Amino acid sequence: MEVGGTIYDCADAPAATLPDGNVLVQASPGTYEEPSHFWEFSISKTGTVTATQVNDPKEAPNDPSYFGNLLLLPTGQVLWDDSQDPTPEVSVYTPQGKAKKKWEPVVSSVSTTLTVGSTGNAISGTNFNGWDLGGTYGDDSQEATNWPIVKITTPARAMSATATAMTSRPWACGQPARPMPRSMFRAPARLVQARFRLSSTASRPRPSPSL
Repeated sequence: MEVGGTIYDCADAPAATLPDGNVLVQASPGTYEEPSHFWEFSISKTGTVTATQVNDPKEAPNDPSYFGNLLLLPTGQVLWDDSQDPTPEVSVYTPQGKAKKKWEPVVSSVSTTLTVGSTGNAISGTNFNGWDLGGTYGDDSQEATNWPIVKITTPARAMSATATAMTSRPWACGQPARPMPRSMFRAPARLVQARFRLSSTASRPRPSPSL
């Protein structure tokens, strides 16, 4: 990609798919050269690719692209770090786009009562694994987030439950041709007896409609 007469590439570099379908990319000029800059890439319905430059973290001027990592968070934000920099930084990128409705996970089956600390609680639905891996890199790092997080909200607090025993790890499984994954989760020991709201989240910005 050429910007202002400078060619930027991604010779070992991170990228993350955002909830609106854009892709956040870190790139730098040449191979393993600094500085780094960041862009959101979007693809129109006609196939036109647009690169929009976004704000850089503080250490970006000192970093080649291979220093960075991008991890998609359940909030829809992206966590960035440059762990290979002598003065490492951790920053959070907040995208401005609107999440795609069809990407949201949907809980279709789960018990309406839970026992505190219980295990093997079955849950099933669609899009539990997000629409893709979430984040990726070259060959030095893996930032996949294609698994579900079960969130339980009571009037007093919100907490996450450990999900295990996924029957499958497909992407975009809300499509009719994709299987509906099932999983198990552990009800947190901190869960108190109360009415609760249960939802699932993956590589997307907000909890799913819940039971």
